[in-house]
Amino acid sequence: MVGARFDRETRLTELHSNVKIHLVDALFVGNEYRTDVWISEHAREALKKAKKRHRREIDILLGKVSHWAKAGFTEFVGKKAPIKPEGQGVLRLGDTSSLFRGLGFFDGDNFIWIDFIFKRGRRLSDADRDAVSEVARVKKLRAWKFNDEPE
Repeated sequence: MVGARFDRETRLTELHSNVKIHLVDALFVGNEYRTDVWISEHAREALKKAKKRHRREIDILLGKVSHWAKAGFTEFVGKKAPIKPEGQGVLRLGDTSSLFRGLGFFDGDNFIWIDFIFKRGRRLSDADRDAVSEVARVKKLRAWKFNDEPE
């Protein structure tokens, strides 16, 4: 189950007995970016793990994400664009040079990157759709916070 995977692999803080809070850190944040990108520890760890075997693909993806953030993510959102809506307010970041994808959502001018997946085919798998649903749940419940916010 995706929720259990998040509990094991992500540093989370208890909000109450049912809701976990994902702490997000700056990835591409500052005056040079029209969209600030924040990443959960779960997504950051998945990126690190993938980078061990797929350094070039991950570096290209992160370079693209930086470019999109500088120009503003909204310029790159669409069904045939590199940032695709997956429903429920969730967006999938990706590039044709790689099958690695980021999942997250907008919060104002911020993009909150919660999960990282490897797309195995032209369509999302059941596990990928479960990950999208989990990210939608995080968005809906606002089950995340900036790592430097007070408790």
